[in-house]
Amino acid sequence: FFLLAMRADGDARLEAEASKLALQRVQQLLVQAALRVCPAHAFVFELPKDAVRRSAAASAGGDLQCRAVSTIWRKLVAGARGAAVVRVETVSEFGLKRETDYTSAADLARAVLAQLPEGSREVVADARVLEEDGSLQLSTQLHMRRMRAAGMLHCAACGGFYAGRRGLRDHAQIKHRAPYEEATEAVHAARGALVRYARTPEEAALTRLWEAHWAVAS
Repeated sequence: FFLLAMRADGDARLEAEASKLALQRVQQLLVQAALRVCPAHAFVFELPKDAVRRSAAASAGGDLQCRAVSTIWRKLVAGARGAAVVRVETVSEFGLKRETDYTSAADLARAVLAQLPEGSREVVADARVLEEDGSLQLSTQLHMRRMRAAGMLHCAACGGFYAGRRGLRDHAQIKHRAPYEEATEAVHAARGALVRYARTPEEAALTRLWEAHWAVAS
């Protein structure tokens, strides 16, 4: 029993460290993207209450969330004295000035995601914008492997995870009002979707642990 407890504790630490590293990498990527979109406010992404954090809804959705864009938007609107359209100026590395208009926090958030650096897919598997306030909901590649090992299928329409074929099919039909054939195709696509291979021995070890755990649980 003691040896099993030690092993479980070690596995938990390994997962915690991998999750922490993934969060830090996502944080860095979003700061880089924000510097290209709203450089004067990119610092907001590093404020404790606005930085990337773990999501409380990770069991059914993305493992990370970030509300920095929502905060930035409020600052921009205040600076524009409540104008319906906010104009943001950026300067390229060649010194060229550019002005871009945004009509909502979600609009600004989409611009930030569009500027994620090349190679960000190595870390970020899925990123969504909440239309209400521009908050970001993200799934890391690590989380995608964890959910796949647990038999959870990813909904490409909303980013949520659902238990097996039946779970995703029912979700697609009820939530997204998809016809049966379309819902079934969504299941096939989710089951056939490639999950990025583990880049480190630690990630590979975690994947094996998750698969073994859920094989026993099922």
